[in-house]
Formats: sequence, structure tokens, C-alpha cells
Amino acid sequence: MVLFEGNTTDNKEGKLEDLDPQVTHETPRIFFLNFDGSIIQSFKKMNFNCSGGSLGTPVKINRKYSEDVICYLNYEISKDIHEYDIVIINVEDKKSIEYDSKFLEKFKIHGNKAQFLISKSPETDFNPQPFVGSIIMNIIQQILKRGGIVIIFAGDYSIIEYNFVEVPNPYGKIKNPKCDSYSFLPISPKYDNKFGKETSIISKSLFNEILSKYSNDFEYHVIISPMMKWADNKWILDECFHPLMVNKDNEIVSFAYQCENGLILYFPKISQIFPFLKDLLENDLPYISPDLFPYNSQHRWLEDSQYLLPHEHEYRESIDQLTIEFNSHKERIFKDIIENKTKYECLHKLLIENSNDLVISVIHFLVWMGFSNVRNMDEETENLDEDIQVDIGNGLLVIEIKGIFGTSKDEECSQISKIRYRRIKERGKPDVKALYIVNHQRNIPPHLRNNPPFNINQIHDAENDDRGLLTTYQLYKLFYWIKNGIITKEQAREQILQIGLVNFKPIDIIEIESPEKILKEGTVIIIKSPPVLSQIDQIIIFRHDNYFFANIQNIRDHDKNVDKVDEGAIVGVQVDFKIQKSDKLYLKR
Repeated sequence: MVLFEGNTTDNKEGKLEDLDPQVTHETPRIFFLNFDGSIIQSFKKMNFNCSGGSLGTPVKINRKYSEDVICYLNYEISKDIHEYDIVIINVEDKKSIEYDSKFLEKFKIHGNKAQFLISKSPETDFNPQPFVGSIIMNIIQQILKRGGIVIIFAGDYSIIEYNFVEVPNPYGKIKNPKCDSYSFLPISPKYDNKFGKETSIISKSLFNEILSKYSNDFEYHVIISPMMKWADNKWILDECFHPLMVNKDNEIVSFAYQCENGLILYFPKISQIFPFLKDLLENDLPYISPDLFPYNSQHRWLEDSQYLLPHEHEYRESIDQLTIEFNSHKERIFKDIIENKTKYECLHKLLIENSNDLVISVIHFLVWMGFSNVRNMDEETENLDEDIQVDIGNGLLVIEIKGIFGTSKDEECSQISKIRYRRIKERGKPDVKALYIVNHQRNIPPHLRNNPPFNINQIHDAENDDRGLLTTYQLYKLFYWIKNGIITKEQAREQILQIGLVNFKPIDIIEIESPEKILKEGTVIIIKSPPVLSQIDQIIIFRHDNYFFANIQNIRDHDKNVDKVDEGAIVGVQVDFKIQKSDKLYLKR
């Protein structure tokens, strides 16, 4: 077998990067259908012998009433496509183009009859791709029979019935063919449209490595039923059909089919299509079909166990053992992640839930904050009053909770005031606090919501009525502020009783003047020191209604590292957090 030809004979390792960049490899000849020109050019720069074309583009049909419209096949396919070794087809829904009424002027009609494709009402877009696919099906079959490879990136599946008319005999009987999105294939699996992104590899094959590498980049549009064949008076599985990937419902989304002497590879859509094809053409296909890649055989048979070098077997076993340990450790971590989500699920529920689930989540949070007597009034009474009562030691806190898709109306904010006065009358003393908590705009991410969701009048009314306004997003952020030591639970319990707009914030902090300079991507700031700055202090950063901690790693005064500096000194401070110019900085001791 000739492994190298022409100018590639000096490339003993068979590596693409060592080849003469000016030489285009004669084989394999690769034809791309429905691909962006930039991808084809990229492969040409890598010395692949490739060309591109199109199965056609849908055409907008602008008809008058219900008239038939003569259509045309606007495909671009090389006349010598049958001489190519690899055909790569991207099945996609292209954007429609405008109808060209002058296309008939380009036709040459010989004889006294002609047949035309027509679009019938109510069709609004004429898609030529399935019909063109049926035209090249025999050519694809010839390529496969010769040992070629066909690679498909699968888009949506559809069937189209095409209509013909004969001129000058418009009433003549002509069979109208039905063609589908994959009519270019000489095999006919059963396709069904289904969209998803989660896939898994189901069989050991030479493609396992590349499929695993790009597993997060696939999205499938079609599922395929296993192919069967008739043998011995019964239907059996076609041994040429090899599923490669399935979705979560164990439905096939990728397969390989050994057709004639060639190979069909059917993959889902992939976002990283160029790197994927590059790996496929450089690594996997040269090993499977070395005759198509004489410049790149790479002697991969040397990797077989019978040709391993001394000690290589032990090294490979070590890799296998490390892989087993890694997977076991990874499985334990995934289990920890699941347990952690269960433990802290109330935090997410604060941001997405409404009704009773939201009430229960707020109760869990209040208990975590340190309130000892929190009652779910929805469970204790059928009255539609407050959702929660909290014994705050020197009084009572009544809470109304709502989860809504928009923002609160005035009456929703003020409803808790009526309940507060009712409880004051029942208790005979004005020791009742009122709080309205809302999970607003809960259908969008919290950082994109209107924060705060209350208007000026609603805030002023709350201040006048001695009641508080709070969002569940504030509670969510409060958890991390408490966890990171920015605010204590005791301080949070005091601040949640504020009237008007509740604003959790750290206390006993000193404001730092804005940095004169910010260096090293924000990790070094030049500041005027507040009273006595030392390395054991911490800096609190306030950014976009959120607080963050930064530890001081180093202080430099007059080009010397120091442990602390006095007030007013201009010093450089290195921290473990990237500070931005718009940040407000505070010192916490």
C-alpha cells in the first residue's frame, strides 16, 4: 500500500503541520454543501482539496390569488461532484430569497415540450433542497460504493410534495414526487423531529473520543428509529446500522452506517463545527480510511497492543486507573452537588416561587436568620390575613408575601397595614411591626428585574404607615452577606424591622475615598489611608447593590512593604479582588 505520494514522502511522521504549506493534497477531494464560505476557505488553507456548493435556497412566492407560480432550482453543485471522495452536508433551514421573475430567460428549451416545477397555493416559500437532494442521491450512492464518506449535520426533517406542469400540455398526467430533507441518502431510516441538547454516547467506536470532546456542543433536531432489514422471513436489526449517541429518552440522535464500501456519518447540529470537522478529518477518518488520506496515515496501527513499546502497557494501565479514580471522585462530587442543592433549595425558591412554596421558603430563611418563633398563619387559620407571624421578643412582626410576574400595586403593598392595626387592637398595645415581601418579576433573572420594584409614592406611604417593603432578592443576597461576614444575623434581624424600603447594610465601617489609581487589573489601588490601615483589615466593595469582601494582601508606603499606615498616607494596597472604578469602598475591622 502506498502511504505517501509526491511531495509528502519526506513527512515520516505524517503530521499535517510539517507538510509543505504550498501543496494541496490531491486526496481526499471534499465537497461541502450548505456551508459558510469561511469554513471552506479555512480547510483550503490547511491544504485540503475542497470545494463548496448549495442544495438551493428557499424562494418567497408572491402569487396573485391562487395562481400557480413556475419555480426554479437555484442549487450550486459542481458537475464533477461524482469524482469527490467525501461529501459533507449541512441540513439547514436557510432564509428565503426574493423570487426572480427573469429566470425563464436563462432557460434553453429543446423540442416542443417542457416540464416545469410549480408552486401551488397556499405555499408561501418554495424550498428546492429536498428535490435537489433526490437528484444527487445516485451520485452519493456511487461515491459510497467507491469507498467514499458522507457526513451529515442534521437539521429539521420535512417532506415536500413537488408539483410539475408540462408545456404545452398543462393537463397531462405527471407524477408529483415527494422528497424529504434527507432524500440524498441511499438509505431510509425513520426520522422524527425532536429538539434537545443533552446527549450521551452508547457504543464503543472510534468516534467515542471526538464525541466526548464535543458533547456539550451538540443540539439534536431529529431522532432516528433503529434500521431493520428483512431476512429469513422476518425483520431483524440491520447490522450496518451503528447508533453513536442517544438523548435522555434513549432515542438515537447520531449513527454510522456502513454502506457499500463507504461510510455514512450522521451527527446532530454542533456549535463548534469547524474544530469538530478538523479533528474528524485529521485524526479519525485517516485511521478509518487510510487510502483516502495517503498523506496522513500516521501509522496508527502502531498503537495496537501487539506493537506497544517497552513499559507503555504499564503507563496505559496507570492512565486507566487514574481515569477510574477521577470518575469515581467526579461521581462523589456530583452527589455532593445534588445534596447541596437540596440543602439550600429555599434560596432558589425565594427567586422563583409564589403562594405556599414561597411562604415556606421565607419561613426557612427567617429561622436561619435566628428568629425563634416563626408561624405559618396560612396553615394555622383559614383567614386571608398575614402569611407569617414572627415573635420578635418585644413585639410581633406580621408579614404579607407575594410572588408575581410584574411589580406590586399600591393596594398590595398597603394590605399589611390593615392587618397590623387589627393585631394592635387585639393585643391592646402598639408593638406590632408590618412587612410586605415580594418576589417580583419572577419570570426573569433577578439581576435584570426592577430593583427596587417600589415607586417613590409606595415608599413614602410605607414610611407614613410604619411598615416595611422588602424583596426576596434582597433576602437571597443577604444570605451571602451574612455568610461572608459583611453583616451579622443579629444586625439583619434588627434591620429587617426598618420602615419604608428595607435596606440591609454593614455597620461600623469607614468609607474610603475613591482610589487615585487602579492598577494590575484592579488588584492594586492607590488610596489615601483612613485612620490606621493594616493588613488584618478587610475592604468591603459595594457594586450594583451588592457587597463583596476583599482581603488586604500587601501595603506599600514609599516603595516599602509595611504592616500598617496612619491616616492620610498615600499608599498602594494589594487585594485579592478586582476593584472597578465605579465601586464604593469601605474599611471593616
